[in-house]
Amino acid sequence: MPLNATARKALAKYLEGVSGEWLFPGRDGGPMTSRAVQKRLRELGRLAGVDVTPHRLRHTFRKMLVDAGLPAVGNIIYLYFFFR
Repeated sequence: MPLNATARKALAKYLEGVSGEWLFPGRDGGPMTSRAVQKRLRELGRLAGVDVTPHRLRHTFRKMLVDAGLPAVGNIIYLYFFFR
């Protein structure tokens, strides 16, 4: 599923400000912790009026893949997260 023009523009703007090794750097310059991602996602969801979690996003993405006719990819994602 390609990104629409608005998403591509927002991503390009974000990437202009990213320096260093990590796409989503934490406060210490290393990668964001999983807890920091959860907290940030919850805050963004609150601002948008949506109840969102990383777990819910994974399931939504998998369902979108299956609905788009890519059940094998969706199943691989499911198995990866289920058995890790």
